[in-house]
Amino acid sequence: MCQKHGDAFSTGFFKAWREMCREHPNFGAGTRERNEVPSEAAGASMGATRSQNGAELDRREMAGSIAASEWWLRVVKRSFAHTGWPMQVTEPVIDGGLFEWVWDEFASNRTWSLYDDAVPFLQEAKRRGLHVMVLSNNDERLDETLQSVGLRSLLDHVVVSRSERAEKPSKEIFEAALSRYSGIQVWHPNIECFFIVHIFWLVK
Repeated sequence: MCQKHGDAFSTGFFKAWREMCREHPNFGAGTRERNEVPSEAAGASMGATRSQNGAELDRREMAGSIAASEWWLRVVKRSFAHTGWPMQVTEPVIDGGLFEWVWDEFASNRTWSLYDDAVPFLQEAKRRGLHVMVLSNNDERLDETLQSVGLRSLLDHVVVSRSERAEKPSKEIFEAALSRYSGIQVWHPNIECFFIVHIFWLVK
């Protein structure tokens, strides 16, 4: 893909992303559609996704939602459509294996890389007895991604917006995150916390 086409696709992707976030919030968990079954390309090829506690999610998942894989499939198809490439050309490629490859790659350490000080910092935080979790506007694959880059064992919990049907900066998702720790009163004035925006980045 040349630079011109790459730039056009990036523009199309972010347009598709915004559309899907508006129409189907929280990666499909807050969709307005009802009882939709994921397409064969997004469902059968990958099976059910896994929640952060390891339990398999049913393909239909929560009532009134669409699978995260279906959500992302639509983003990819819309991205190509916004780029102006004819769907009769791109759709067979997407459904013929491209989307499955992208889905798998973006959950693996082949796509993401850690900052050099990420692991030492988290290890030191745990040594000092600090509670460490990830709270992200993301789908359930984030747990798998954190496993693949070697961070999951250093985290107490992974909380994602899709599972909670709420996203940052809403109060609800922060309450859900704090509820993972027993004995901590939500919004207690003496609770101190800090956050880091990114600890790993996309490999280009």
